[in-house]
Amino acid sequence: MAEVISVSALNRYVKALFDANDTLFDLALRGFALSCSSASCAARRRWPAAKLLLCPVTVQGFEAAQQVADAIQVLDRRKDVDEIIVARGGGSREDLWVFNAEVIARAAFRCRKPLISAIGHEIDYTILDFVADQRAPTPSAAAELAVPDRAEQGRILQNLQQNIRKNMQNRLDLCYNGLEQYNYVLEQNHPADVLQQKQNALQQLQMDIRTQLREKQLSAVQKLQHGAELADSLNPYRVLARGYAMVTDSKGKILTEDVLQPERSIYLRSASRRAKCRVEAVEDWNENT
Repeated sequence: MAEVISVSALNRYVKALFDANDTLFDLALRGFALSCSSASCAARRRWPAAKLLLCPVTVQGFEAAQQVADAIQVLDRRKDVDEIIVARGGGSREDLWVFNAEVIARAAFRCRKPLISAIGHEIDYTILDFVADQRAPTPSAAAELAVPDRAEQGRILQNLQQNIRKNMQNRLDLCYNGLEQYNYVLEQNHPADVLQQKQNALQQLQMDIRTQLREKQLSAVQKLQHGAELADSLNPYRVLARGYAMVTDSKGKILTEDVLQPERSIYLRSASRRAKCRVEAVEDWNENT
């Protein structure tokens, strides 16, 4: 059964036993050799926040192929593993032959997590190299492929920061220019001045309305006076005041000459009096006679 141990825990264990360096060690333990300082240092140098887990297995012998396949499956099932590196230091062709095993190739093919093969040196090739998602020439190169470069990420973040600052400054400049334009418009058309202009226009309009109303009222009064004078001039009672009289019946209805008949009672109406009369005779009158 494959076992998983963190690099930091393994370093503490080795240092406690042998008082060895905590980043560089070679340990013969339970029948297998483990050398991981170069890959560990490469990964931590590029990305110090990376957490490394070791799943040590034998790399030679009859049990090596199954142990490597089991280790791949164990790491693939762990939720805290993002990438898997299958690494082995350089050796002869026979030493690396175990990584041509079918069981390892099938385990790598079924692995759902990204898998990097780093077997031997750059000139060495195994079947695992062609099944893995990525091949690295050395374990150190595999560690560099597995983690981002802190310096490169720093440059990317610095560029993003500069772009953000530049964009923010551009936005501020646009807002400032727009504000200046609005300020200029307000200075040219100050609300107090605009209000005063509207008030002056309203006062002038009120004065014009009052003037037009006075003119219309005066014209109406003049027309009324003229109509009253005309009506007064046509008033029949004014004619009676000049010495004339008009013939009416008992109800005050004016009679025409056609209704004058002998023996008929009529009334003569003057400006201030009325006289009852009786017609004795009716004669035709000609102004020329």
